Amino acid sequence: MDFTLSPQTLERKARARRWVEEVLDPLCGPLETEERLPEELVEELRAGEFFGLTIPTEYGGQGWSA
Repeated sequence: MDFTLSPQTLERKARARRWVEEVLDPLCGPLETEERLPEELVEELRAGEFFGLTIPTEYGGQGWSA
């Protein structure tokens, strides 16, 4: 059985990691200290390419495989 990830999946994984490192990681400290999740971040998550990754496209997700 071959468990190798496709080049497309590897690229998606790399993009997701970059987004987390560049956008989310810098916010973690302040958000945890303030104990809040700003609406702006929620909207960015919804508008971005990583919201609903494994939800089928017919339901508004990205349709990525798990």
